[in-house]
Amino acid sequence: MVYEALKGLKADSEPVQLKQVQEAASETAKNKVRVILHLLKQAQVVHEARYGRFTLNDTGLGYTDLERLANETEEKAENDRRRLEQMMLYGQSPQCRWKLLHDYFNEPFPQERCGECDNCRHPLQEQLGTAAHI
Repeated sequence: MVYEALKGLKADSEPVQLKQVQEAASETAKNKVRVILHLLKQAQVVHEARYGRFTLNDTGLGYTDLERLANETEEKAENDRRRLEQMMLYGQSPQCRWKLLHDYFNEPFPQERCGECDNCRHPLQEQLGTAAHI
């Protein structure tokens, strides 16, 4: 609806303000309009000029083009979530850091522990034993 609102406002010939787009796409929440405009900007469908004014770079997008953009955005968000989860698991894991890195890059690691990283030098069992005595 945001793309259609931009087309209806003739944003291809003259920049329109965010408020105008939000009013024209009134069935879409104002914050969501901002997010959609940002995504359209990243896809180079929209150009943001000074003072939050927008112009439409491409007026020929159809439903399938917009659906493809939405799918690409969703896939990127899923990949970002997956990478963040992997990074969190790396930070929280009691396993050898070097083994985790080798596993991540699908490279062989000859041993189970390197003996040099923080997890090898201070295994979780040791840390839990130290914490239990405090």
